[in-house]
Amino acid sequence: MAELKRRTTKVKARSEAGTDDTSKEVSKELIQPTSTDSTDDVREPPVPLRYGPMPTFSRQRLWSRSALILGLMTIVYYNSGVKESSFAKFEDNIPGKAFETKCSSGIEAVANKFEGCKISKCGRMITDNLVDIHDIFGSSDLAKRVFSVSQSESAIYDLHTGKLLHDRESDLIVFNSTGKKIIFRVGDKQYIQALESKVRRLIVDHFHLDFWKVRLSTAFFTHITPTGKRKHHLAKLIVHQESFATQFSAIIYLTDFGTDFTGGRLIFPDSDSTNRTVEGRKGRVLVFTSGLENQHVTEPVTSGKLITLVAGFACDEAKQTGNIKLT
Repeated sequence: MAELKRRTTKVKARSEAGTDDTSKEVSKELIQPTSTDSTDDVREPPVPLRYGPMPTFSRQRLWSRSALILGLMTIVYYNSGVKESSFAKFEDNIPGKAFETKCSSGIEAVANKFEGCKISKCGRMITDNLVDIHDIFGSSDLAKRVFSVSQSESAIYDLHTGKLLHDRESDLIVFNSTGKKIIFRVGDKQYIQALESKVRRLIVDHFHLDFWKVRLSTAFFTHITPTGKRKHHLAKLIVHQESFATQFSAIIYLTDFGTDFTGGRLIFPDSDSTNRTVEGRKGRVLVFTSGLENQHVTEPVTSGKLITLVAGFACDEAKQTGNIKLT
């Protein structure tokens, strides 16, 4: 009340002075509420949230989400510099295509010990015009007959031992027999021998070697399907077979990418941060030096059947295997 009387007295004094401006200021002062009278404050009620209360997370969930995000960022970081390039698409008709790499010390040390087998360059070479269509269909038919007796959809048939190799849901690759007899036909061996001779000639010509100094050291059919866990065991076995004292490797495709199978591309993660890919095609032949310069991996097959004939060639006569066994 004292404050109100003081303001009233002030207003009277100014009104007696007869100034319009003063009367305006006085009216403003009378209108403005005093800050000391808390009962005059009017507060609006809080507006309800449109989508409900904010969610809350436990500390454990926050840690797990953080770990997940960190892991994804790490993957992106380490793959951000890697690009993909197609070395051979299915629709390409390739008369001959090469890619040269720097030789690893291991491949040079081994091969250069043998006369007529000194390596002047390393890398890979691919062609669709090397083998006869009859040899391809004959070999493909043989492979299908071989794998028709397998207990596992993914398997390997060793052409030198006559053994069918696959796993039985274990961590070990084992020799296994179903008790069924594989039906061989007259001419089966000739198909394989014709392919082996032409592929060896391709390796010799491309890498400038002596034909009679390069010897077949291993040969096997591979049959890969979308079989979950088993494909990992099969991959271990293929790597073991390919690296069995070989200096040169060859892959001959017996089925078509996109028609007979999907997935299953061959990938070479090269040192220039490029993943070079190969799509299978019947009759397509890929040869390469078997050192660390040509490390490779096969993508999981997502449907169908990927069938190949894989061969390894060595410069050491002691590594030469016996005749192809089809009995």
